[in-house]
Amino acid sequence: MNACLPNQDRIMTESHTARFFVTGPRDCGKSFLIEMLEESQDSLTIRSSFNKKRDVLTLVVPGGHVFLVAARGCNTMNPYRDAFDEASEIIEQLIPGTRLLLIDELGYLEECSDRFMSAISLLLKRSARFVCILREDKGVFVGQLKKEIPACFVQLERKNQQDVFRNITASIEKPHENTKGKDFPSPGGDGGI
Repeated sequence: MNACLPNQDRIMTESHTARFFVTGPRDCGKSFLIEMLEESQDSLTIRSSFNKKRDVLTLVVPGGHVFLVAARGCNTMNPYRDAFDEASEIIEQLIPGTRLLLIDELGYLEECSDRFMSAISLLLKRSARFVCILREDKGVFVGQLKKEIPACFVQLERKNQQDVFRNITASIEKPHENTKGKDFPSPGGDGGI
């Protein structure tokens, strides 16, 4: 089973097969997919998550920084631009290198901060390998990412979770082996002296 969906706007090339945008309905396993990849790969993760009441959304960025980025009021989520801007300061400094970049998830709330949208877009562009979860909506930010960043688009469903995980894992490991816990030799061939 091919994990990539056909994309009418772009023809995928081999160099983009380690870059994935994943979407799907609520509770189909998008966050579970990220957790499985995080456990099996040397990764750098940016994660948003709700509290148990689903009325507060936090964003966790590398280094253990946690930002309260939105809260529910009058049955709608209200984003906090200042929190997204503050998180952007850290995101702008991230260098994925050979690590797999994992982002769970992006949607319309991020549109309150131009700086955050720019920081994420630039981070994805400089990442050789990524899996980025996108909300299933017609938001401007999600549309912009799909248009500007070459990647394979994957529709995740409960029935294809294992196939998607297996296919994405195989694709991201093609250019480099799983390097979790391994030392890299010196590029100069001198053994790192």
